[in-house]
Amino acid sequence: MEYWNFFKKKFYRPLRADSNIVGFVCMTSDKILGSDIFAGTNLFYGELQPMLMGYIEEAIVFGGSCSVADVQVRKYLDQFLKDEKQQEAFVKKNGKLYKAGGKVYHITTY
Repeated sequence: MEYWNFFKKKFYRPLRADSNIVGFVCMTSDKILGSDIFAGTNLFYGELQPMLMGYIEEAIVFGGSCSVADVQVRKYLDQFLKDEKQQEAFVKKNGKLYKAGGKVYHITTY
């Protein structure tokens, strides 16, 4: 719970959640564990605790001090955020894409 409390302070402002955050990339040691990105803040904050708890557990068990560079994160994100066709191909092999009414509302990658 200590890690959750640390991140909770980062994600939540007093009285309301940050309206600019819709996802995150999780990393530990020298690797990116995955990402979860939502279509809006309501969806994101509704799922934040259970998602983050899973990543926290994985980082505690298999991780260490983070040494992932910003350039690695950008390269990772570019694989599925540049265009929809590329996104579907990447996520088909490395995650899951959730749609409703023909629109993507959640992307999870690993």
